[in-house]
Amino acid sequence: MSGPTTPSEPATAEAGTAEPAAEPAAEPAAEPAASPRTSRRDPDRRPDRRPDRDLRAWREWGLVVGGVVLALLLWWPLSWQGLVPLLHVPTGALTGAAVLGGLTGAAVVAALVTAPWPRFVLAVGLPVLALVLTGVGALPPVGLVLVVVAVLLGLALGAGAAASPVRFAVTTGLVLGLSPAPHLMWGPLLALALALPFVRARASRVAPTVLGVAAVLLAFAAGVAVRTGLVAGFAGTPRRTGPAVLTDGLRASGAPVREQGLTAARRALELGSTWYVVAAVLAVLVVLARGAAAARRRTASA
Repeated sequence: MSGPTTPSEPATAEAGTAEPAAEPAAEPAAEPAASPRTSRRDPDRRPDRRPDRDLRAWREWGLVVGGVVLALLLWWPLSWQGLVPLLHVPTGALTGAAVLGGLTGAAVVAALVTAPWPRFVLAVGLPVLALVLTGVGALPPVGLVLVVVAVLLGLALGAGAAASPVRFAVTTGLVLGLSPAPHLMWGPLLALALALPFVRARASRVAPTVLGVAAVLLAFAAGVAVRTGLVAGFAGTPRRTGPAVLTDGLRASGAPVREQGLTAARRALELGSTWYVVAAVLAVLVVLARGAAAARRRTASA
């Protein structure tokens, strides 16, 4: 016979049926960082770079248009201006001038126009137009061939000029020296070419800048010597219709290059002394502009 229930039993039963204590809520798992591939696929996460692309496209288009305009303005003055009427080719005893003008005109177009097709159309189309207006029969067949070869050489000469400021400056100096046109435009252009090596001048790159300036002067003097010899050599060659025009002209140009060419180069360097001062002023302005631009960049990044 069991005894009465003790008061501790109901307490034990209630304790057994009590709900367990609630566990603390787990923190939500952090979202994984979006991978570059996910950000590219998600349009909300992808940054909008369309304005940068549009600005770059407009800048490239502006460079092409500006180069075409400058090429059209400089092609005739640096080829045959002052020798023959507008858009004509020198003929007769001026075969050397015809060849040199074709080379320098094509080099100017190739150096200024960066787009391939506009460059080719201008470099080839302008001399062809001049030949048509002059009359194809005005030049002997070998003269036509020489002009075509000179145009192709000019394209090759100016095509890589935009690779660096120093290369562009040296090409400009050579073209100015080779140009047969008797003009006064070479002074300002030579001053600009002498200032171009300072575009990338630094305190630690003094020697390359000085060598670049010396290379411009050397290219200009060499161009003047070669131009003087070729024009004099072909001028003393009788008009022929065969390949003898080339061989006789080149053979006759050797002595003028040594005799008249060196004298003409020295005289051209002496005449350019005034423009050396202009080149020095331009170089100082370029260095100051680079310093101001660098200071603005440092201020913006700070």
